Amino acid sequence: MAIGNFKSFLTELSQFQQQQVLVFASFENSDSSFAEATQGLKFSLNRIEEKLIKPIS
Repeated sequence: MAIGNFKSFLTELSQFQQQQVLVFASFENSDSSFAEATQGLKFSLNRIEEKLIKPIS
């Protein structure tokens, strides 16, 4: 999904201020894409640093 379209999607979700909305996205693995898509939006970020799906050791 293009960053502009994703920003529109996030803007729509930001209207749900009395609900909890979870969004899992890679933002093209780019911090600048994340910053562009979330610019001007009020949100709380919980960053997961490591991969959740990985080989069993």
